[in-house]
Amino acid sequence: MAKEGKIINHFKTLVAQKAAREGRKISYRLAESETGLSHGSMVDWMNGRVTQYHEAQIITLCRWLNCKIGDLLEIEEVEGLPQGEQ
Repeated sequence: MAKEGKIINHFKTLVAQKAAREGRKISYRLAESETGLSHGSMVDWMNGRVTQYHEAQIITLCRWLNCKIGDLLEIEEVEGLPQGEQ
């Protein structure tokens, strides 16, 4: 079987950690205004539904969350279909 990868994003967890660190509630609207991301992009990040990872967004989010790319995104290895059945 071939190994395939799935990208997992930890954005929601990192936002919760940022909120706790800073002693404030961080809403979608606040996150949007502080990062400049659109509402649609923010909803996708919060709900783990991002399918295209844009460099500028990743840099912005990592700076805002004070984290590294590896903290924000992770590749989860999953077993794929046997070779030839893909």
